[in-house]
Amino acid sequence: MIGAVLAGDTLYQLRVSLQLAENERLGGMGTHISPFIDAQDIGGLMNKAGFEMITLDSDELEIGYPNMFALLYDLQIMGESNSTIKRTASLRKDILIAADSIYRIMYGKEGDRYPATFQIYSFIGWRPGPKGPQKAAKRGSQNVSFKDLSEVIENRNKFVPSDSDEKK
Repeated sequence: MIGAVLAGDTLYQLRVSLQLAENERLGGMGTHISPFIDAQDIGGLMNKAGFEMITLDSDELEIGYPNMFALLYDLQIMGESNSTIKRTASLRKDILIAADSIYRIMYGKEGDRYPATFQIYSFIGWRPGPKGPQKAAKRGSQNVSFKDLSEVIENRNKFVPSDSDEKK
């Protein structure tokens, strides 16, 4: 299995801005951004599903927006609007305007850019094959050198290992 998901602290700037604005205006806050999975949860779920040799990598991408509303529009067309069951249907206009101001003051950057952070977790895991669990090959057990890799790709099934590879 191989995949990539938005996770971790994705959109923390937007989340904090909405929470502060709503808390100020309403004395409490709701969930307006879908929760994101943590690295430990990905590994745990894959392990429970029977995957082995699980590898996880994290990348962080920061994208600048002219305002919070442009970010909200992009999230909506990406299908990343709030998917929680007990969410409020919409946000009041005064809360959105307050959140935009908070976002600009707390996180705004030069050139009137609003940074939006996306944390992306890429992962891969292997399922045991019919002959039993897969294990990583022993170091040095390969029969082809990396220096010959381009030749292997070009010739696929025609490749014959060099003399130096056979002696190892």
